[in-house]
Amino acid sequence: MTQPQPAASAELRTEVALAQLLDPVREELDRDPDDIKAQLRTEDRDYLDQIGRHAITIRDAADRNDVATAERARVAITQAAQRHGHRRAAITATHAELPSLLDQLLAAVDPSSDTGGTGSASPAAHRSALGIAAFDLLRAIQRATGAPDHTHLDHALRGWTGDPATVEEWVSKARGILSPAKRWAMPGRCPNCGRGTVHVPDSTGETVRRLALELDPSTAETHCLNCGTSWPPARARQLEAVLRQQQEEDAAARRHAVRDGTR
Repeated sequence: MTQPQPAASAELRTEVALAQLLDPVREELDRDPDDIKAQLRTEDRDYLDQIGRHAITIRDAADRNDVATAERARVAITQAAQRHGHRRAAITATHAELPSLLDQLLAAVDPSSDTGGTGSASPAAHRSALGIAAFDLLRAIQRATGAPDHTHLDHALRGWTGDPATVEEWVSKARGILSPAKRWAMPGRCPNCGRGTVHVPDSTGETVRRLALELDPSTAETHCLNCGTSWPPARARQLEAVLRQQQEEDAAARRHAVRDGTR
């Protein structure tokens, strides 16, 4: 085994990770076959209705010797056929091509693509939690690559030869920001801070009320949105016992309140 192989392996990892960050994202669509059939039937019916109406127009125009109207109807038929083909292709598509992860991050930071020529919009300008997270990641990439601003990141990354683990971490963080894992809210009060609900910004930046405890199904870890305390899977039974005890105590308190006539 020759010595250069580890370096070659690292170079390949960097190349693959950069491609995941910079190339358009091809995403598989989760389509219901019955829904596809129903949409195709609707599309075909609408298309045939259009063709039928245009055919009547052509016939009536011919009876009146109205060449211009007949020609417009023929053009409309051609255009309707083109639209019909595009719509059927969209309905039956199994994949969708999205912008690259980098472009999606840039769009999340500045949807208008107007950064005043600097390409370094301030996170204070973006109320969206997604936009702030995207900005922080873009700033980290900018610092690592030496890019002068966000608009030069693509060029800087394509010539970058740094640690592959760093690029792989960028890809992982970008996917987490743009497509966050579904989390399950858990009723109960945090055993550490005692909060049962919190007010946090949603993906649009609006403040919403949510349960304080959330379970991440991808890691089976529960964490508190208020104090940040986490419970790994090994402590899941302990947390479950505490929450069950809370429920029993709350139920008992409600029964006492009813009996004492305070409710």
